[in-house]
Amino acid sequence: MYILVLDKYPVIGDIKPYKNSVKLKIEKHAESASEYIFELRRKRVLNNGHIIGRVAGPSSDEDYEIPVPTGVWLEEDYEILVNTDLFPDQEIYEVRPEIIPEVLWKETDDFFSTKGAKRLIYIDSQKGHKDYLESTKTLKSLIDGYPNVEYVKYLYGEAMNLRAEHLRSNDVLQEAVKVLQEVANDENALQDVRNKAAELAADRLRFLGKRGGALKMGRLLVDSNPTRNFKHLKDVGVTCLIIGNNVEAERYFRRAVEQDPTDGFSLVHLGFSLKMQDKYEECLAPFEAGVKSLEPGTEESKFRYHWGDALMRLGRKPEADEMFEEAAKAGIFLSKFQRSTYNIDRLTGRPYWKKSELDKTLQIYWTRLEKKWEMMRDEAQALMDENLNFPNFEKEAEGLQKEGDWRQFTLWQQGRKQEKECKLTPKTCALIQDMKEATGCRRGQIKFSVMKEGTVVWPHTGPTNCRLRLHLGLRVPEDFTNLALTVADQEQHWENGKAFVFDDSFEHSVQHNGNSYRLILILDFWHPEMNDHEKRTVTAI
Repeated sequence: MYILVLDKYPVIGDIKPYKNSVKLKIEKHAESASEYIFELRRKRVLNNGHIIGRVAGPSSDEDYEIPVPTGVWLEEDYEILVNTDLFPDQEIYEVRPEIIPEVLWKETDDFFSTKGAKRLIYIDSQKGHKDYLESTKTLKSLIDGYPNVEYVKYLYGEAMNLRAEHLRSNDVLQEAVKVLQEVANDENALQDVRNKAAELAADRLRFLGKRGGALKMGRLLVDSNPTRNFKHLKDVGVTCLIIGNNVEAERYFRRAVEQDPTDGFSLVHLGFSLKMQDKYEECLAPFEAGVKSLEPGTEESKFRYHWGDALMRLGRKPEADEMFEEAAKAGIFLSKFQRSTYNIDRLTGRPYWKKSELDKTLQIYWTRLEKKWEMMRDEAQALMDENLNFPNFEKEAEGLQKEGDWRQFTLWQQGRKQEKECKLTPKTCALIQDMKEATGCRRGQIKFSVMKEGTVVWPHTGPTNCRLRLHLGLRVPEDFTNLALTVADQEQHWENGKAFVFDDSFEHSVQHNGNSYRLILILDFWHPEMNDHEKRTVTAI
Protein backbone atom coordinates (compact mmCIF):
# COMPACT_ATOMS: atom_id res chain seq x y z
CA MET A 1 0.00 0.00 0.00
CA TYR A 2 1.38 3.41 -0.97
CA ILE A 3 0.30 6.60 0.76
CA LEU A 4 1.26 9.85 -1.01
CA VAL A 5 2.02 12.72 1.35
CA LEU A 6 4.18 15.85 1.18
CA ASP A 7 7.94 15.44 1.23
CA LYS A 8 8.13 16.85 4.74
CA TYR A 9 6.57 13.60 5.92
CA PRO A 10 7.77 10.06 5.24
CA VAL A 11 5.82 7.83 2.86
CA ILE A 12 4.71 4.54 4.40
CA GLY A 13 5.04 1.67 1.99
CA ASP A 14 3.67 -1.19 4.06
CA ILE A 15 1.57 -1.57 7.21
CA LYS A 16 1.08 -4.90 8.94
CA PRO A 17 -1.04 -5.20 12.07
CA TYR A 18 -0.22 -8.04 14.44
CA LYS A 19 -1.79 -9.12 17.71
CA ASN A 20 0.40 -6.90 19.89
CA SER A 21 1.85 -4.35 17.48
CA VAL A 22 1.67 -2.64 14.09
CA LYS A 23 4.75 -2.80 11.89
CA LEU A 24 5.56 -0.05 9.38
CA LYS A 25 8.06 0.07 6.53
CA ILE A 26 9.22 3.44 5.19
CA GLU A 27 9.03 3.68 1.40
CA LYS A 28 10.38 7.23 1.10
CA HIS A 29 12.03 9.40 3.74
CA ALA A 30 11.08 12.99 4.56
CA GLU A 31 13.48 15.73 3.57
CA SER A 32 15.78 17.01 6.34
CA ALA A 33 13.83 15.40 9.19
CA SER A 34 15.91 13.73 11.86
CA GLU A 35 13.08 12.02 13.79
CA TYR A 36 9.76 10.43 12.94
CA ILE A 37 6.77 10.10 15.27
CA PHE A 38 4.04 7.58 14.54
CA GLU A 39 0.89 7.37 16.64
CA LEU A 40 -1.86 4.77 16.37
CA ARG A 41 -5.41 5.76 17.27
CA ARG A 42 -8.91 4.49 16.71
CA LYS A 43 -10.70 6.02 13.76
CA ARG A 44 -13.34 8.49 14.93
CA VAL A 45 -15.84 10.65 13.08
CA LEU A 46 -14.51 13.79 14.78
CA ASN A 47 -10.84 12.81 14.31
CA ASN A 48 -10.33 12.71 18.06
CA GLY A 49 -9.67 9.03 18.51
CA HIS A 50 -7.88 7.77 21.58
CA ILE A 51 -4.13 7.23 21.05
CA ILE A 52 -3.39 3.59 21.87
CA GLY A 53 0.22 3.34 20.69
CA ARG A 54 3.18 5.59 19.89
CA VAL A 55 6.71 5.17 18.61
CA ALA A 56 9.47 7.64 17.71
CA GLY A 57 12.85 7.03 16.11
CA PRO A 58 15.58 8.36 13.84
CA SER A 59 14.69 9.07 10.22
CA SER A 60 17.41 6.74 9.03
CA ASP A 61 15.43 3.68 10.14
CA GLU A 62 13.40 1.75 7.59
CA ASP A 63 11.23 -0.26 9.96
CA TYR A 64 9.13 0.83 12.92
CA GLU A 65 6.87 -1.07 15.29
CA ILE A 66 4.06 0.57 17.26
CA PRO A 67 3.18 -1.42 20.39
CA VAL A 68 -0.51 -2.06 21.08
CA PRO A 69 -0.92 -2.55 24.84
CA THR A 70 -4.72 -2.68 25.05
CA GLY A 71 -7.77 -3.09 22.91
CA VAL A 72 -8.73 -5.73 20.36
CA TRP A 73 -6.94 -5.24 17.07
CA LEU A 74 -8.95 -5.77 13.89
CA GLU A 75 -12.26 -5.18 15.67
CA GLU A 76 -12.28 -1.44 14.97
CA ASP A 77 -11.01 1.05 12.38
CA TYR A 78 -7.66 2.60 13.18
CA GLU A 79 -5.40 5.22 11.66
CA ILE A 80 -1.78 6.20 11.94
CA LEU A 81 -0.74 9.79 12.52
CA VAL A 82 2.55 10.75 10.90
CA ASN A 83 4.70 13.60 12.20
CA THR A 84 8.33 14.67 12.24
CA ASP A 85 10.52 16.75 14.48
CA LEU A 86 10.56 19.55 11.90
CA PHE A 87 6.81 20.11 11.88
CA PRO A 88 5.50 19.42 15.39
CA ASP A 89 2.73 22.00 15.11
CA GLN A 90 1.57 21.20 11.60
CA GLU A 91 -1.50 19.23 10.63
CA ILE A 92 -0.88 15.55 11.09
CA TYR A 93 -1.49 13.42 8.05
CA GLU A 94 -3.71 10.43 8.64
CA VAL A 95 -3.04 7.00 7.24
CA ARG A 96 -5.63 4.23 7.42
CA PRO A 97 -3.94 0.85 7.62
CA GLU A 98 -5.35 -1.99 5.61
CA ILE A 99 -6.86 -4.51 7.97
CA ILE A 100 -5.14 -7.83 7.49
CA PRO A 101 -7.23 -10.86 8.50
CA GLU A 102 -5.94 -12.33 11.71
CA VAL A 103 -4.25 -15.72 11.42
CA LEU A 104 -5.86 -17.47 14.34
CA TRP A 105 -4.45 -20.91 13.84
CA LYS A 106 -0.77 -20.36 13.05
CA GLU A 107 0.32 -22.41 16.08
CA THR A 108 -1.89 -25.34 15.12
CA ASP A 109 -0.80 -28.31 13.01
CA ASP A 110 -0.70 -27.32 9.34
CA PHE A 111 -3.07 -30.10 8.34
CA PHE A 112 -5.85 -28.59 10.40
CA SER A 113 -5.07 -24.94 9.59
CA THR A 114 -4.73 -24.69 5.83
CA LYS A 115 -4.96 -28.04 4.07
CA GLY A 116 -7.42 -30.09 6.01
CA ALA A 117 -10.21 -29.55 8.48
CA LYS A 118 -10.69 -25.84 7.92
CA ARG A 119 -11.48 -26.45 4.24
CA LEU A 120 -14.13 -29.06 4.89
CA ILE A 121 -16.89 -26.55 5.63
CA TYR A 122 -15.88 -24.46 2.62
CA ILE A 123 -15.91 -27.52 0.36
CA ASP A 124 -19.36 -28.52 1.60
CA SER A 125 -20.61 -25.02 0.84
CA GLN A 126 -19.09 -25.02 -2.67
CA LYS A 127 -20.67 -28.36 -3.44
CA GLY A 128 -24.05 -26.96 -2.50
CA HIS A 129 -24.36 -29.26 0.51
CA LYS A 130 -26.30 -26.77 2.58
CA ASP A 131 -27.00 -29.38 5.24
CA TYR A 132 -23.24 -29.57 5.97
CA LEU A 133 -23.71 -33.25 6.70
CA GLU A 134 -20.45 -34.31 5.04
CA SER A 135 -18.32 -31.83 6.96
CA THR A 136 -19.96 -32.57 10.31
CA LYS A 137 -19.41 -36.30 9.90
CA THR A 138 -15.78 -35.86 8.88
CA LEU A 139 -15.04 -33.37 11.64
CA LYS A 140 -16.64 -35.65 14.22
CA SER A 141 -14.33 -38.49 13.13
CA LEU A 142 -11.34 -36.13 13.32
CA ILE A 143 -12.26 -35.23 16.89
CA ASP A 144 -12.14 -38.90 17.79
CA GLY A 145 -8.70 -39.22 16.20
CA TYR A 146 -7.25 -35.94 17.48
CA PRO A 147 -9.05 -35.26 20.79
CA ASN A 148 -6.52 -32.64 21.93
CA VAL A 149 -6.88 -30.32 18.92
CA GLU A 150 -9.55 -27.91 20.09
CA TYR A 151 -9.53 -26.13 16.75
CA VAL A 152 -11.18 -29.16 15.14
CA LYS A 153 -13.83 -29.20 17.86
CA TYR A 154 -14.51 -25.52 17.17
CA LEU A 155 -14.92 -26.23 13.45
CA TYR A 156 -17.28 -29.08 14.29
CA GLY A 157 -19.36 -26.67 16.40
CA GLU A 158 -19.35 -24.17 13.56
CA ALA A 159 -20.45 -26.80 11.05
CA MET A 160 -23.20 -27.98 13.41
CA ASN A 161 -24.42 -24.40 13.71
CA LEU A 162 -24.63 -24.11 9.91
CA ARG A 163 -26.44 -27.43 9.77
CA ALA A 164 -28.91 -26.23 12.43
CA GLU A 165 -29.67 -23.15 10.38
CA HIS A 166 -30.38 -25.26 7.31
CA LEU A 167 -32.56 -27.73 9.20
CA ARG A 168 -34.11 -25.01 11.39
CA SER A 169 -33.47 -27.31 14.31
CA ASN A 170 -32.98 -25.99 17.83
CA ASP A 171 -31.92 -29.46 18.95
CA VAL A 172 -28.97 -29.46 16.51
CA LEU A 173 -28.21 -25.87 17.47
CA GLN A 174 -28.08 -26.77 21.16
CA GLU A 175 -25.65 -29.59 20.35
CA ALA A 176 -23.49 -27.06 18.48
CA VAL A 177 -23.58 -24.67 21.42
CA LYS A 178 -22.56 -27.43 23.82
CA VAL A 179 -19.47 -28.19 21.72
CA LEU A 180 -18.58 -24.50 21.42
CA GLN A 181 -18.92 -24.00 25.17
CA GLU A 182 -16.61 -26.94 25.85
CA VAL A 183 -13.95 -25.39 23.61
CA ALA A 184 -14.42 -21.93 25.14
CA ASN A 185 -13.95 -23.29 28.66
CA ASP A 186 -10.86 -25.38 27.83
CA GLU A 187 -7.94 -23.51 29.39
CA ASN A 188 -5.45 -25.69 27.47
CA ALA A 189 -6.75 -24.51 24.09
CA LEU A 190 -5.23 -21.64 22.13
CA GLN A 191 -6.75 -18.36 23.29
CA ASP A 192 -7.79 -17.39 19.77
CA VAL A 193 -9.66 -20.68 19.39
CA ARG A 194 -11.38 -20.16 22.74
CA ASN A 195 -12.36 -16.65 21.71
CA LYS A 196 -13.93 -17.76 18.44
CA ALA A 197 -15.85 -20.51 20.20
CA ALA A 198 -17.09 -18.22 22.97
CA GLU A 199 -18.17 -15.49 20.53
CA LEU A 200 -20.18 -17.90 18.38
CA ALA A 201 -21.65 -19.64 21.44
CA ALA A 202 -22.74 -16.30 22.93
CA ASP A 203 -24.41 -15.27 19.67
CA ARG A 204 -26.27 -18.56 19.35
CA LEU A 205 -27.35 -18.50 23.01
CA ARG A 206 -28.83 -15.05 22.51
CA PHE A 207 -30.71 -16.41 19.50
CA LEU A 208 -32.11 -19.19 21.69
CA GLY A 209 -33.19 -16.65 24.29
CA LYS A 210 -30.65 -17.98 26.82
CA ARG A 211 -29.27 -14.61 27.82
CA GLY A 212 -27.80 -15.91 31.05
CA GLY A 213 -25.67 -18.38 29.10
CA ALA A 214 -24.66 -15.67 26.64
CA LEU A 215 -23.62 -13.48 29.57
CA LYS A 216 -21.40 -16.28 30.95
CA MET A 217 -19.63 -16.57 27.58
CA GLY A 218 -19.20 -12.80 27.49
CA ARG A 219 -17.70 -12.71 30.96
CA LEU A 220 -15.34 -15.51 29.93
CA LEU A 221 -14.16 -13.46 26.93
CA VAL A 222 -13.52 -10.43 29.13
CA ASP A 223 -11.70 -12.35 31.86
CA SER A 224 -9.60 -14.56 29.59
CA ASN A 225 -8.41 -11.60 27.51
CA PRO A 226 -7.41 -9.16 30.26
CA THR A 227 -5.44 -6.78 28.02
CA ARG A 228 -7.40 -7.28 24.81
CA ASN A 229 -11.04 -7.14 25.82
CA PHE A 230 -12.30 -3.79 24.51
CA LYS A 231 -14.90 -5.26 22.13
CA HIS A 232 -15.91 -7.91 24.66
CA LEU A 233 -16.49 -5.30 27.36
CA LYS A 234 -19.02 -3.58 25.12
CA ASP A 235 -20.73 -6.80 24.06
CA VAL A 236 -21.14 -7.98 27.65
CA GLY A 237 -22.34 -4.54 28.71
CA VAL A 238 -25.10 -4.63 26.09
CA THR A 239 -26.12 -8.13 27.20
CA CYS A 240 -26.36 -6.88 30.78
CA LEU A 241 -28.62 -4.03 29.69
CA ILE A 242 -30.88 -6.41 27.77
CA ILE A 243 -31.47 -8.55 30.86
CA GLY A 244 -31.89 -5.49 33.09
CA ASN A 245 -28.62 -5.84 35.00
CA ASN A 246 -27.80 -2.14 34.89
CA VAL A 247 -25.26 -2.21 37.74
CA GLU A 248 -23.06 -4.76 36.01
CA ALA A 249 -23.53 -3.00 32.66
CA GLU A 250 -22.22 0.19 34.25
CA ARG A 251 -19.07 -1.62 35.41
CA TYR A 252 -18.29 -3.00 31.95
CA PHE A 253 -18.89 0.26 30.13
CA ARG A 254 -16.79 2.16 32.66
CA ARG A 255 -13.92 -0.21 31.90
CA ALA A 256 -14.43 0.33 28.17
CA VAL A 257 -14.41 4.12 28.60
CA GLU A 258 -11.23 3.85 30.68
CA GLN A 259 -9.58 2.12 27.71
CA ASP A 260 -10.93 4.63 25.19
CA PRO A 261 -12.51 7.87 26.48
CA THR A 262 -13.52 8.82 22.91
CA ASP A 263 -15.61 5.71 22.18
CA GLY A 264 -19.08 7.13 21.64
CA PHE A 265 -20.81 3.73 21.78
CA SER A 266 -19.42 3.02 25.24
CA LEU A 267 -20.25 6.52 26.45
CA VAL A 268 -23.94 6.51 25.49
CA HIS A 269 -24.42 3.02 26.93
CA LEU A 270 -22.67 4.07 30.13
CA GLY A 271 -25.08 7.00 30.31
CA PHE A 272 -28.01 4.68 29.72
CA SER A 273 -26.94 2.24 32.44
CA LEU A 274 -26.58 5.13 34.90
CA LYS A 275 -29.96 6.61 33.93
CA MET A 276 -31.66 3.25 34.51
CA GLN A 277 -30.33 3.41 38.08
CA ASP A 278 -31.79 6.91 38.56
CA LYS A 279 -28.31 8.45 38.60
CA TYR A 280 -29.59 11.47 36.73
CA GLU A 281 -26.74 13.90 37.32
CA GLU A 282 -24.05 11.30 36.69
CA CYS A 283 -25.51 10.14 33.37
CA LEU A 284 -25.48 13.56 31.71
CA ALA A 285 -21.79 13.85 30.83
CA PRO A 286 -21.44 10.43 29.12
CA PHE A 287 -24.74 10.94 27.27
CA GLU A 288 -23.63 14.31 25.94
CA ALA A 289 -20.10 13.21 25.01
CA GLY A 290 -21.37 10.02 23.37
CA VAL A 291 -24.11 11.68 21.33
CA LYS A 292 -21.82 14.48 20.18
CA SER A 293 -19.19 11.97 19.04
CA LEU A 294 -21.46 11.14 16.07
CA GLU A 295 -20.11 7.58 16.19
CA PRO A 296 -22.17 4.69 14.78
CA GLY A 297 -24.55 3.36 17.40
CA THR A 298 -24.98 6.72 19.13
CA GLU A 299 -27.70 8.03 16.82
CA GLU A 300 -30.49 5.94 18.36
CA SER A 301 -33.28 8.15 19.65
CA LYS A 302 -33.45 6.38 23.01
CA PHE A 303 -30.16 7.95 24.13
CA ARG A 304 -31.39 11.49 23.52
CA TYR A 305 -34.74 10.60 25.02
CA HIS A 306 -33.20 9.44 28.29
CA TRP A 307 -30.66 12.25 28.31
CA GLY A 308 -33.51 14.76 28.11
CA ASP A 309 -35.59 12.82 30.62
CA ALA A 310 -32.73 13.02 33.12
CA LEU A 311 -32.47 16.77 32.59
CA MET A 312 -36.20 17.21 33.21
CA ARG A 313 -36.08 15.16 36.39
CA LEU A 314 -33.29 17.43 37.60
CA GLY A 315 -35.51 20.47 36.99
CA ARG A 316 -33.61 21.53 33.87
CA LYS A 317 -36.45 21.35 31.33
CA PRO A 318 -35.27 24.34 29.22
CA GLU A 319 -32.01 22.48 28.54
CA ALA A 320 -33.96 19.35 27.65
CA ASP A 321 -36.24 21.27 25.31
CA GLU A 322 -33.26 22.82 23.54
CA MET A 323 -31.66 19.42 23.02
CA PHE A 324 -34.96 17.91 21.82
CA GLU A 325 -35.36 20.77 19.35
CA GLU A 326 -31.91 20.13 17.91
CA ALA A 327 -32.60 16.40 17.70
CA ALA A 328 -35.87 17.02 15.85
CA LYS A 329 -34.08 19.22 13.32
CA ALA A 330 -31.58 16.41 12.80
CA GLY A 331 -34.42 13.95 12.13
CA ILE A 332 -33.92 11.97 15.36
CA PHE A 333 -37.48 12.80 16.57
CA LEU A 334 -40.62 13.62 14.62
CA SER A 335 -40.76 16.95 16.46
CA LYS A 336 -39.60 18.58 19.67
CA PHE A 337 -42.63 17.19 21.52
CA GLN A 338 -43.31 14.03 19.48
CA ARG A 339 -40.48 11.75 20.56
CA SER A 340 -41.81 8.22 20.09
CA THR A 341 -39.48 5.53 18.75
CA TYR A 342 -41.61 3.07 16.74
CA ASN A 343 -43.14 5.28 14.07
CA ILE A 344 -44.70 5.49 10.65
CA ASP A 345 -43.45 8.92 9.62
CA ARG A 346 -46.30 9.83 7.25
CA LEU A 347 -48.99 9.71 9.95
CA THR A 348 -50.48 13.04 10.99
CA GLY A 349 -49.34 14.14 14.41
CA ARG A 350 -51.23 16.58 16.63
CA PRO A 351 -51.46 16.72 20.45
CA TYR A 352 -55.27 16.48 20.63
CA TRP A 353 -57.82 15.16 18.15
CA LYS A 354 -61.37 16.47 17.85
CA LYS A 355 -64.19 14.00 17.40
CA SER A 356 -64.86 15.38 13.93
CA GLU A 357 -61.25 14.65 12.89
CA LEU A 358 -61.74 10.90 13.38
CA ASP A 359 -63.45 8.51 10.98
CA LYS A 360 -67.04 7.44 11.54
CA THR A 361 -66.14 4.12 13.18
CA LEU A 362 -64.06 5.86 15.84
CA GLN A 363 -66.72 8.51 16.34
CA ILE A 364 -69.22 5.69 17.05
CA TYR A 365 -66.82 4.25 19.66
CA TRP A 366 -66.60 7.67 21.30
CA THR A 367 -70.39 8.07 21.46
CA ARG A 368 -71.06 4.54 22.76
CA LEU A 369 -68.49 4.89 25.52
CA GLU A 370 -69.87 8.21 26.72
CA LYS A 371 -73.40 6.77 26.83
CA LYS A 372 -72.31 3.83 29.04
CA TRP A 373 -69.87 5.67 31.30
CA GLU A 374 -71.87 5.10 34.49
CA MET A 375 -72.02 1.34 33.93
CA MET A 376 -68.23 1.20 33.51
CA ARG A 377 -67.74 3.42 36.55
CA ASP A 378 -69.81 1.09 38.68
CA GLU A 379 -67.89 -2.02 37.55
CA ALA A 380 -64.56 -0.34 38.17
CA GLN A 381 -65.56 0.98 41.60
CA ALA A 382 -66.79 -2.48 42.56
CA LEU A 383 -63.12 -3.47 42.54
CA MET A 384 -62.42 -1.09 45.43
CA ASP A 385 -62.11 -2.24 49.03
CA GLU A 386 -63.68 -0.64 52.11
CA ASN A 387 -60.73 1.76 52.44
CA LEU A 388 -61.25 3.16 48.93
CA ASN A 389 -58.17 1.33 47.67
CA PHE A 390 -57.88 -0.72 44.50
CA PRO A 391 -56.09 -3.97 45.48
CA ASN A 392 -56.72 -5.58 42.07
CA PHE A 393 -55.05 -2.69 40.24
CA GLU A 394 -51.33 -2.95 39.41
CA LYS A 395 -48.98 -0.11 40.29
CA GLU A 396 -47.46 1.87 37.45
CA ALA A 397 -44.19 0.03 36.75
CA GLU A 398 -42.32 2.24 34.27
CA GLY A 399 -40.95 4.76 36.76
CA LEU A 400 -43.04 7.58 35.32
CA GLN A 401 -44.55 8.99 38.51
CA LYS A 402 -42.63 11.52 40.54
CA GLU A 403 -44.83 11.02 43.59
CA GLY A 404 -48.23 9.67 44.60
CA ASP A 405 -50.18 6.51 43.74
CA TRP A 406 -51.08 5.57 40.15
CA ARG A 407 -52.52 2.16 39.24
CA GLN A 408 -54.15 0.35 36.34
CA PHE A 409 -56.46 -2.59 35.64
CA THR A 410 -55.79 -3.94 32.14
CA LEU A 411 -58.57 -5.41 29.97
CA TRP A 412 -56.72 -5.73 26.64
CA GLN A 413 -52.95 -5.73 26.11
CA GLN A 414 -51.27 -5.75 22.67
CA GLY A 415 -54.52 -6.90 21.07
CA ARG A 416 -55.04 -9.75 23.56
CA LYS A 417 -58.04 -9.92 25.87
CA GLN A 418 -57.19 -10.40 29.55
CA GLU A 419 -59.70 -13.09 30.43
CA LYS A 420 -59.20 -12.99 34.20
CA GLU A 421 -59.77 -9.25 34.41
CA CYS A 422 -62.73 -9.30 32.03
CA LYS A 423 -64.50 -11.85 34.22
CA LEU A 424 -64.48 -9.19 36.95
CA THR A 425 -65.79 -6.50 34.57
CA PRO A 426 -68.04 -8.43 32.13
CA LYS A 427 -70.31 -5.57 31.07
CA THR A 428 -67.42 -3.27 30.22
CA CYS A 429 -65.65 -5.95 28.20
CA ALA A 430 -68.87 -6.87 26.39
CA LEU A 431 -69.33 -3.23 25.39
CA ILE A 432 -65.75 -2.94 24.08
CA GLN A 433 -65.48 -6.42 22.54
CA ASP A 434 -66.61 -5.35 19.05
CA MET A 435 -64.48 -2.19 18.90
CA LYS A 436 -61.91 -3.91 16.68
CA GLU A 437 -59.81 -0.79 16.04
CA ALA A 438 -59.14 -0.84 19.79
CA THR A 439 -59.23 -4.51 20.80
CA GLY A 440 -57.08 -5.40 17.76
CA CYS A 441 -54.57 -2.62 18.37
CA ARG A 442 -51.35 -4.56 19.02
CA ARG A 443 -49.59 -1.35 19.95
CA GLY A 444 -51.99 -0.34 22.66
CA GLN A 445 -53.96 -1.11 25.80
CA ILE A 446 -57.48 -0.82 27.16
CA LYS A 447 -57.57 -0.33 30.91
CA PHE A 448 -59.01 1.42 33.92
CA SER A 449 -56.63 3.93 35.45
CA VAL A 450 -56.91 5.25 38.99
CA MET A 451 -54.80 8.06 40.37
CA LYS A 452 -54.78 9.23 43.97
CA GLU A 453 -54.69 12.90 44.90
CA GLY A 454 -51.19 14.38 45.13
CA THR A 455 -49.83 12.30 42.25
CA VAL A 456 -47.39 13.88 39.80
CA VAL A 457 -46.37 12.16 36.56
CA TRP A 458 -43.14 13.16 34.85
CA PRO A 459 -43.26 14.47 31.27
CA HIS A 460 -42.86 11.46 28.98
CA THR A 461 -43.90 10.11 25.59
CA GLY A 462 -45.46 6.85 24.47
CA PRO A 463 -43.45 4.42 22.31
CA THR A 464 -45.28 4.80 18.99
CA ASN A 465 -47.26 7.20 16.79
CA CYS A 466 -49.34 4.31 15.44
CA ARG A 467 -52.08 4.73 18.03
CA LEU A 468 -54.29 7.41 19.53
CA ARG A 469 -55.50 7.34 23.13
CA LEU A 470 -59.00 8.03 24.43
CA HIS A 471 -59.58 9.07 28.04
CA LEU A 472 -63.11 8.82 29.48
CA GLY A 473 -63.86 10.35 32.88
CA LEU A 474 -65.56 7.85 35.20
CA ARG A 475 -65.03 9.37 38.61
CA VAL A 476 -63.46 12.81 38.59
CA PRO A 477 -63.17 15.01 41.73
CA GLU A 478 -65.52 17.96 41.97
CA ASP A 479 -62.55 20.31 41.86
CA PHE A 480 -61.61 18.84 38.48
CA THR A 481 -59.80 21.99 37.39
CA ASN A 482 -57.13 21.19 39.97
CA LEU A 483 -55.98 18.14 38.05
CA ALA A 484 -54.85 18.24 34.45
CA LEU A 485 -53.23 16.35 31.62
CA THR A 486 -50.70 18.48 29.75
CA VAL A 487 -49.88 17.42 26.19
CA ALA A 488 -47.23 19.47 24.35
CA ASP A 489 -47.80 22.38 26.76
CA GLN A 490 -51.61 22.27 26.23
CA GLU A 491 -53.77 21.49 29.29
CA GLN A 492 -56.87 19.33 29.32
CA HIS A 493 -59.17 18.53 32.30
CA TRP A 494 -61.20 15.35 32.83
CA GLU A 495 -64.96 15.44 33.40
CA ASN A 496 -67.41 12.71 34.36
CA GLY A 497 -68.92 11.06 31.30
CA LYS A 498 -66.82 13.10 28.86
CA ALA A 499 -64.14 11.73 26.56
CA PHE A 500 -61.23 13.32 24.75
CA VAL A 501 -58.56 11.88 22.47
CA PHE A 502 -54.85 12.73 22.39
CA ASP A 503 -51.71 11.41 20.77
CA ASP A 504 -49.52 10.01 23.52
CA SER A 505 -46.45 9.99 21.25
CA PHE A 506 -46.32 13.69 22.20
CA GLU A 507 -44.80 14.71 25.53
CA HIS A 508 -47.44 14.59 28.25
CA SER A 509 -47.58 14.81 32.02
CA VAL A 510 -50.13 14.85 34.86
CA GLN A 511 -50.53 17.06 37.93
CA HIS A 512 -53.23 15.87 40.36
CA ASN A 513 -53.92 18.56 42.96
CA GLY A 514 -57.56 17.54 43.44
CA ASN A 515 -59.19 16.49 46.70
CA SER A 516 -59.83 12.79 45.92
CA TYR A 517 -58.98 10.00 43.49
CA ARG A 518 -59.50 10.15 39.73
CA LEU A 519 -60.82 7.10 37.83
CA ILE A 520 -60.86 6.95 34.01
CA LEU A 521 -61.05 4.47 31.14
CA ILE A 522 -58.10 4.46 28.75
CA LEU A 523 -58.72 3.04 25.30
CA ASP A 524 -56.02 2.95 22.62
CA PHE A 525 -56.93 2.48 18.95
CA TRP A 526 -55.06 2.41 15.67
CA HIS A 527 -54.17 5.77 14.14
CA PRO A 528 -56.95 6.41 11.58
CA GLU A 529 -54.48 6.92 8.72
CA MET A 530 -52.93 3.45 9.04
CA ASN A 531 -53.87 0.95 6.34
CA ASP A 532 -54.82 -2.70 6.88
CA HIS A 533 -51.41 -4.01 5.81
CA GLU A 534 -49.65 -1.81 8.37
CA LYS A 535 -52.00 -2.91 11.12
CA ARG A 536 -51.27 -6.56 10.34
CA THR A 537 -47.51 -6.30 10.04
CA VAL A 538 -46.20 -3.77 12.57
CA THR A 539 -44.60 -5.35 15.62
CA ALA A 540 -46.56 -5.45 18.86
CA ILE A 541 -45.60 -3.07 21.66
